[in-house]
Amino acid sequence: MKIQRILAPIDFSMRSVEELRWAIGFAREHEAELTTLYVLPLLAIEDALMKGKDVESLRTEALAELQQLVGQMAKDLSFSGLKHAARVAAGDPAEEIVAAAKREKIDLIVIATHGRSGLPRAFLGSITEKVVRLSPVPVLTLSQAAMARAA
Repeated sequence: MKIQRILAPIDFSMRSVEELRWAIGFAREHEAELTTLYVLPLLAIEDALMKGKDVESLRTEALAELQQLVGQMAKDLSFSGLKHAARVAAGDPAEEIVAAAKREKIDLIVIATHGRSGLPRAFLGSITEKVVRLSPVPVLTLSQAAMARAA
């Protein structure tokens, strides 16, 4: 299987920054295009609507923040020669990641696990697990332990 397009969902956590490092490495190794995706969670959308903000302005702000993060990463990591696109979606993160994979004709999703357990996991569920279940393409999951060993 030739990997031509890689999707890296980003949530602005330190774990997603490490995930982005891995995704850049894979994209470089396979000479693939890299798409980063930030999904505005439903709670953030509801909160913004209650404060009188519209979803489109929220999406625009998130895209600017994502592009800034990628710009910062470009200073630390070499993005030169790498085709990259930044996308922002709104809704259920797992569903939006899977939809983006279909829409963008992605060959591989690179996603970090957050290692939640107990009640937080019961209430929040696992976005990564849902992506793995629903994804039409292979998903590379990166645990905190695996990323730490590779650092």
